[in-house]
Amino acid sequence: MRRFLLLLPAVLFACEGQQATQTASKSTSSSGEQLAASAPPGGGLPQASGGAQARIYPDVAYPEDLEVEIVRLAELRDSAGLMQQLEERLLSNGLGNTQLTLQGVAAEVGQPLNNPTPAQSDRYLAQQGYYIKYRDLHLGASSALWQNYLVAQGAETVDIAGIACEHYTLTHQHGMGDAELFIDPASRLLMGWTLFDASGIATARMRVQSVNWSPNFGSASWPVPFVSEQDYAGAADDHLLGLPPLRPTYLPQGYYLAEARILFTEVLLPGFGNLLVERYSDGVRQLFLAQHERDLSPGHQPLANITQLRLSDLGGLRIAEGDPTLHRLYVVGDLPLSELHTIFGGMLPD
Repeated sequence: MRRFLLLLPAVLFACEGQQATQTASKSTSSSGEQLAASAPPGGGLPQASGGAQARIYPDVAYPEDLEVEIVRLAELRDSAGLMQQLEERLLSNGLGNTQLTLQGVAAEVGQPLNNPTPAQSDRYLAQQGYYIKYRDLHLGASSALWQNYLVAQGAETVDIAGIACEHYTLTHQHGMGDAELFIDPASRLLMGWTLFDASGIATARMRVQSVNWSPNFGSASWPVPFVSEQDYAGAADDHLLGLPPLRPTYLPQGYYLAEARILFTEVLLPGFGNLLVERYSDGVRQLFLAQHERDLSPGHQPLANITQLRLSDLGGLRIAEGDPTLHRLYVVGDLPLSELHTIFGGMLPD
């Protein structure tokens, strides 16, 4: 799994997690629908009053699309249940170049921020682009957002970094966890966001501390992609993967395929194979399915008719990893491990 995490830091919130290993089986059950049916509406925010409401898609601008420098506090719940706090500086030229640096770290909210260790700084240097694109909240297709969330704008503004921000609540209509956004009404810059789990506990939070609209790019060092990649064009590209990819027969309610990419990792890690990464979204949350051809060299032969599934909890982010036949498969997201298990089982070949 460590090699996979190096190649997909897009979904890497932590480098350590607790694992459980079990035998996976073919499954097409809809545990997500069962979970949604048994859960109360929402999960984390007060419920909206009844009655018909107009559909709202917040007008929001993300920092990587603007010429801006911001300092912000990110709070991420780890596998021990503690809310780790990270002070970040994000520099963007509005032309697709961004730089994210780690300025301070606290093991828990309320503790003083300390200077990051060299290892922590190096991790941000290597993974900054993925943190910005995938870890940070980005709204997906309006159809998915409206299918899964009740979006409402609060009557009152909320002060963030001295700016009176619009406050939007996104209440999950199937009880899978709510979200909230804070937007600068003048620039439309996303000033903050929170993600809640199904029980209403905040799992990730971001708040901007300061905004500089005249940044100095003199010392900026724009990151270079870790590996080259391209869009996946379907069966015509399967030769780049070595074999046809496994397809999901079950996805949680409301998720759609947002993008599919091939990462050319075979040259970097011989025996690993090029990696197909598919990103699914429910309008707010993201789910990743990744797979590559297995290393079947001597000493790496699979056990007959047995697929070992490894489940990891990295603090809000969870991974199911296993080796069905000729593939190595990863299912990554913030869904319950039981959901990831069901998705994984639904991809096993007959």
